[in-house]
Amino acid sequence: MSDEYGLIRKRRKTLLIVEGKHEKNELFWLIFKCFPELQIKLEDVWIYGTNIYLLYDDIEKEYDKNWDMDDIDLPFIVSRKLSENKTQSKRDFVNIFLVFDYERHDPKFSEDKIFRLQKYFSDSTDVGQLYINYPMIESYQDLPVFPNSTFLNHKISVQVQPGKVYKNMLRNSLIAKMTGLPKKLRELLNNRYGIKDEVISEQLLIKILSLEMQKTFISKIIELLIPYIGEEKSKEAATMFHHILKKYIEFEKNKSFLMYSRSVLNRIIQYQICKADRIVTNDDRFTDYLIKYKDIDYQSILSIQNRVSSDEEAGFIWVLNTCVLLVPEYNLNLIKSVS
Repeated sequence: MSDEYGLIRKRRKTLLIVEGKHEKNELFWLIFKCFPELQIKLEDVWIYGTNIYLLYDDIEKEYDKNWDMDDIDLPFIVSRKLSENKTQSKRDFVNIFLVFDYERHDPKFSEDKIFRLQKYFSDSTDVGQLYINYPMIESYQDLPVFPNSTFLNHKISVQVQPGKVYKNMLRNSLIAKMTGLPKKLRELLNNRYGIKDEVISEQLLIKILSLEMQKTFISKIIELLIPYIGEEKSKEAATMFHHILKKYIEFEKNKSFLMYSRSVLNRIIQYQICKADRIVTNDDRFTDYLIKYKDIDYQSILSIQNRVSSDEEAGFIWVLNTCVLLVPEYNLNLIKSVS
């Protein structure tokens, strides 16, 4: 974690190991654009393409059953799995983050294995920091309105499985729409308006999402697009983008999509901090999140989740997203303001 409030560790290259494409293409894309201070590039986000229990097997295969007594080089394991010709080492990275789902319903689920992983991977500057999301990464979407103090007591039955069921429960939430909106606009630029060059379309997308919602919003989009698709199509696209943005996002005056999204992400992070504390301490007040962050105990959270979800009939899982906490891990000052 950050050593002190506001203190930023010097960083060169950060590795983020995630479970699937959604994390890289939607959630973390938006986090990186809203918090450029993180200085994490998408090319340093590796899709591991497996779940946490298969990750355990890969580590054990490489280091034997007593792997947690060794100095694990996770980037080496992952890079070799992704490409046998270009292996890397943890020496190549200043920080390593792992993002995986809890997946209680997985046939390979093991309380002992997942706890050993959480206990071992507890230092982002060394072996890596593991963020387990409960029940899965989409839990960041499970917060329909602000303020929402009921979230601090929000849980989900263990009978809600597999993961697709939970995802479908959240597909129409405001936050799900917000994180999926850049992908929707990118597809329009690529497919409807023929801007196939990935670099150009990405640059245009960022510029559009950075425009403040003012009277000049449409004219500025037209100005951006004319060199690529002409005046007539630019007018059509600008009107469509304006309609989509206003439909999905309730903009505050003079805020861009990225400004608005940063404030929403800030609030999400603050709620996750207080929820993490509530699970361990039973304090269900949305207060003192700056102090509570420094006391987060991921091992205690996991132990409690294992216990309360053990009953196949009456068990439950506290809804909690921990991976968004890599933002305050970088600098706690980034979440002090939600303006």
